[in-house]
Amino acid sequence: MTAAILPAPPFPQHARVTWHRPSVVVSFVLGLNIVLTPLKAYLCESFPWQIVDAAPSSPFSTWAERETNLLASYTAAYSTEVFRPQASYFHDVRSSTHVYRAAVLRPQHFASCRVDVLTTLTGGIFFAPAIEETICSFMMSPNASMVGGCFESRVFTSLSGTNCIWTRPGNELANASDARLFTYYLAYRQNATMAFMTAKLSFRLLLTLYLAYCLWRNYYRHAMTLMTQCAKLPEARHCMLLLGDPTSIALLNPVVSLCLAVDVWLSIDTVAAELVATVQVDDLWQFALGCVYLSRTVWFCYAFLAAASYCIHRKRWAHCFTPLDPTLVAIAAAFIAGPLTYFQAHSGFIEAYLYLFSLGASDPNSTEGAFPILAHPNLKRSPCISQRGADCFVFTFDANR
Repeated sequence: MTAAILPAPPFPQHARVTWHRPSVVVSFVLGLNIVLTPLKAYLCESFPWQIVDAAPSSPFSTWAERETNLLASYTAAYSTEVFRPQASYFHDVRSSTHVYRAAVLRPQHFASCRVDVLTTLTGGIFFAPAIEETICSFMMSPNASMVGGCFESRVFTSLSGTNCIWTRPGNELANASDARLFTYYLAYRQNATMAFMTAKLSFRLLLTLYLAYCLWRNYYRHAMTLMTQCAKLPEARHCMLLLGDPTSIALLNPVVSLCLAVDVWLSIDTVAAELVATVQVDDLWQFALGCVYLSRTVWFCYAFLAAASYCIHRKRWAHCFTPLDPTLVAIAAAFIAGPLTYFQAHSGFIEAYLYLFSLGASDPNSTEGAFPILAHPNLKRSPCISQRGADCFVFTFDANR
């Protein structure tokens, strides 16, 4: 008996799977941008080993004594010799102090000191009531050539930094004597310690590793699985995969959004420094860095949205919201934060902000930033987070293509 030998069934052919290279590059760049978000703060912040702790002030000294000591220390340390020729900004890294200067034309007549005078001074929008009174009295005294004073910046009564202002006759930026001009100095020292900065750096490094893990686990790992499945498509000879933007995957993680919001809150002293940077344009590089840093405040909104997502879906209200792309929102925040802050500091809005900074302040020599923070334009952004950008696309080609 002979057995018939039949041809074996053909082996299944696996589809050739390729990646759309431009989409992979863009997706990787956007993913890396999210992963490095905690560390991007060091574009403006100092590392722990770069700073020294401020000498503690005597708890029994009066504010008048402290102000005299601070002003003497600042005016001696930050004279025109520490600035580059014609430079308007100096950063003393070791003492965490930012110093701005500008040549200001003394106004001959003005109707409102706030609108006509303080809007021309860097940081005038942040003045405490006592400093505001000192500056306005100086402007109304044509024979006075120098003035100085200090005040504290607080948020929910916690000290975030110490400010001092002083003037010198003439234009020290151009090294010229002119009776009509005076050189205005503003120094802001952050209330930062090496121990606190070290703890914050450790927190940011752990958060960076967690972000990388989340993007791999919740997004890129599934793209690899999709690649394996595409190879088994029976009718396809070639599959091309396009990767999307993983930003929304990270934003919808409530742990990530909450941790980044806490990170911004822990850096409120740097937020104050960058707010000063965005109300001046003499140093455009510092203005640009301030815009980038202030865009981080959108994480407060992202944290709120991530926490509110559960309630929205529970109540079935999702149809009431129009989602926006989170990457575009972050880019828009970076471009809007600086110019809008600058406009408010140099317009009639200064009246409202000076009132808010004095509201809740413990004394005339300090400001309370809790109320103005709530009025900052970046914190009013509450877009619904769209996940369309995270979509992956698969193009399949048969034997005829």
